[in-house]
Amino acid sequence: MGQASALNLPFHLLRSMRPRQWLKNLLLFAGIIFSHNYGHFDLLGRAVAGFSLFCLLSGSVYILNDLQDVEADRLHPVKRKRPIASGAVSPGLARSFAMIGALVALGGGFCLSVAFGVVALLYFLLTLSYSFYFKHVAIVDILLLALGFVLRSVAGVFVIRVPDGPFVPLTPWFIVCVLFLALFIAICKRRSELVNQGEGGGAELCWPTTTRPSSIRSSTFRREWRLFPTRSIWSRSRP
Repeated sequence: MGQASALNLPFHLLRSMRPRQWLKNLLLFAGIIFSHNYGHFDLLGRAVAGFSLFCLLSGSVYILNDLQDVEADRLHPVKRKRPIASGAVSPGLARSFAMIGALVALGGGFCLSVAFGVVALLYFLLTLSYSFYFKHVAIVDILLLALGFVLRSVAGVFVIRVPDGPFVPLTPWFIVCVLFLALFIAICKRRSELVNQGEGGGAELCWPTTTRPSSIRSSTFRREWRLFPTRSIWSRSRP
């Protein structure tokens, strides 16, 4: 490895962790915002620490995901430019960095609080199972993506619960709102991928029924989304 490559290595490792995806971890601040405790700087500091640990944890999972898909990424016109697929970061170094990062994040999570650490561990296991298998299983992949958002929001509540601080409730309405918003985002993401796959790109999914991606039309999705608000209002208005 040349001197220039060695100097760029930290940058390539950071790219492998996909910092743009860390915006999803902002959901950890939902607990402190909706409980109106943002004026408590000690709780705000714990929320920032939890956010940072989840960024490190999710970044480590992204690296492990790229290691799993490295051969397929090298054949992809866009993904082949990722640091691991392009050879800018060696697989061995990436694997070691990801494992150390995950251990540091989980250890730091348990240091903040046991409940937060447990949720972080569940999030890590869930995202690993998604990356290594369930992202290829239709319907299940969407549910796991949504559950990942829910775990982020729950972690944001647990991290600001301290013995001498204000009680922060974890209400069913909070979880339900996050879940349905996450499902909406996940379905939109999958719709975009199915449209792209119909145009000749995208990974193959294991569909549990005889329905295949080629049989799903964009007009069907648009029609369902137009009917979704009506169905929601009707279901709420029924006794």
